[in-house]
Amino acid sequence: MRAFTATISRRRLLWRRKEPLLSLFFSYEPFCTDGGGGGGGDGIESSRVKVFDRHLKRKQRDRAAWLMRPKDSLVDTVAENLLDRLEDCKKTFPTALCLGGSLLAIRRLLRGRGSIENLIMMDTSYDMLKLCRDSEQDVSKADIETSFVVGDEEFLPVKESSLDLIISCLGLHWTNDLPGAMIQCRLALKPDGLFLAAILGGETLKELRIACTIAQMEREGGISPRVSPLAQVRDAGNLLTRAGLTLPSVDVDEYTVRYKSALELIEHLRSMGESNALLQRNNILNRETALATAAIYDSMFAAEDGTIPATFQVIYMTGWREHPSQQKAKRRGSATISFEDIQRQFGNVAMDLWCVHVKNTYGSPFLLGRNSFPEKPLPISWNLGKMGCLRGGKDGRVFEITVSKRQASRYRSFVVRAMGKKNHENSSSSGNGDRSVPEGDGIEGNNPSSDSNKSNDTPSQKSHRITLNWREVRAALFAREQAEKLDADAHKQDETSNESRPLGLKWAHPISVPETGCVLVATEKLDGVRTFERTVVLLLRSGTRHPQEGPFGVVINRPLHKKIKHMKPTNLDLATTFADCSLHFGGPLEASMFLLKSGEKSQLPGFEEVMPGLCFGARNSLDEAAGMVKKGVVKPQNFRFFVGYAGWQLDQLRDEIESDYWYVAACSSNLIFGGSTDSSEGLWEEILQLMGGHYSELSRKPKQDK
Repeated sequence: MRAFTATISRRRLLWRRKEPLLSLFFSYEPFCTDGGGGGGGDGIESSRVKVFDRHLKRKQRDRAAWLMRPKDSLVDTVAENLLDRLEDCKKTFPTALCLGGSLLAIRRLLRGRGSIENLIMMDTSYDMLKLCRDSEQDVSKADIETSFVVGDEEFLPVKESSLDLIISCLGLHWTNDLPGAMIQCRLALKPDGLFLAAILGGETLKELRIACTIAQMEREGGISPRVSPLAQVRDAGNLLTRAGLTLPSVDVDEYTVRYKSALELIEHLRSMGESNALLQRNNILNRETALATAAIYDSMFAAEDGTIPATFQVIYMTGWREHPSQQKAKRRGSATISFEDIQRQFGNVAMDLWCVHVKNTYGSPFLLGRNSFPEKPLPISWNLGKMGCLRGGKDGRVFEITVSKRQASRYRSFVVRAMGKKNHENSSSSGNGDRSVPEGDGIEGNNPSSDSNKSNDTPSQKSHRITLNWREVRAALFAREQAEKLDADAHKQDETSNESRPLGLKWAHPISVPETGCVLVATEKLDGVRTFERTVVLLLRSGTRHPQEGPFGVVINRPLHKKIKHMKPTNLDLATTFADCSLHFGGPLEASMFLLKSGEKSQLPGFEEVMPGLCFGARNSLDEAAGMVKKGVVKPQNFRFFVGYAGWQLDQLRDEIESDYWYVAACSSNLIFGGSTDSSEGLWEEILQLMGGHYSELSRKPKQDK
């Protein structure tokens, strides 16, 4: 308890305008939050794992009080957006606590919102609170009694159930135990009290992270953290729930601030008190590394006017302390429709290997079994299209696909998840088991052998599965549809108009929804956005199977024209086995990944398949990759390494696609990995030309100046 008493001596009230009033809210005993690790069992240690140097952060806040700009547009914008949430509440908040961060901006922009009568401003920095107190005379006089307290977010000296509102603007992301700090905030709130917070997210200063990483690899041969780790968007909702707050709400804003140089950015961070405060930091910054960082930052991200951008991702969190008057989720068992009833009515089509999974942007996905085409019209007016038949030599029908198209849709897009069957007796008649290709129209009777083949399909017959590349099937159908449209426009009615045309090794066509293995092609709207201007992003995961991670991928047309050996890596495998492999800029987020061209080999252990013939791995897969190279399974030239990656939230990527920032396309693996490293720079134009139509016209347009 002695250590905490020493802390209390610094937590002395600075200006006790109404000491009896303050005694109603403050306690000299910190909250004990063993469940969340917030205060520790003895009230001294806030977290067993310490990431940030809180003593250094207090010094940085003291320095920021002297360096702070009179008005900071970034801080003011964040504070304004946070306080706007009070206008959405009809409830009043007589007693409020402003906890760390941008105290001055919150007090100046409050302007009577929330009907606050008593405002307590708390910070670890004495000088910051003194600055707020000296600026109090500039604030328009209102009926708000303001008090100032030196306190720590990790040891909140507030009585339980004493506050109506807690506001924290850009302060909580420096706590070692964020869940514990939020638990203490919940305990300090009255029932139905409101918690409002804005913290910096993981995408903050992504440009600086990339520049620092490349500069350190070039100059020092290794990486040490120069930018502090921050919470990801996907963690914010879990933080609110773990803290016990109800009705949680999380939203994100990204702000891009432009600076004349990297030095001006660093000075701004110092004036905000947002300098690096990691415990495991390198206290010495090499001069050559600093100059290289500034040069790389300028070369990679500078705009035509010479300014450099810096991204600030702000996560806004809202939560309430539980109260009986709040709306609650339906109790378990109150549903009127049972999933068992749905299964009895429609069958377990998800396990049917002969079903088609159709997805469309304008409607919900649905499944069609081999004998379950709906007799009644579906609610989103689909019309039965064509039925393609895939053959394997003279073997008869081995695979069937039903295509349904929506007339109001711009494209006919679908996903096929199916498996063909083939009799052992007729396996020799199909030659060497060549891959089937689309031919005929089953509905119009162009497949006379299909009925007989279907009648012989009994459970007693032995069958084996044929591996079909559904991407090529879809591409062939799309190419055929485009050819039919061209023939119809030209009024050609010859016999060859409906023949299938070979795809070739390189092909690309538009699709309406992103999927794993597709590419995102930047539109002209991203011209001027240096990070993604005229880029092609290969989507490694679409985020539908792993929604907690969100979609992510790598930029595949930005070679750095450097080999790994030029970066002087400290990893033995990178320095020897992969020394001559090329490096590419993969995206603004900090991580290293590589692509592996696996060819006709089956899925390799330790790697995740993106599409047939192409896998990806991360740093933890380097040992397996090096082992396969040494065994001769793959060659070093089959690898491409990427510095950084691009990631989105699932809804964020959908919004960007709907806003025409990206075209979504499916393409062949030979198009992605078929050429040399230098040839990948022309991939943006090549894909657009293969997509045809107005896409090819875009590939010939000059860049738009913005």
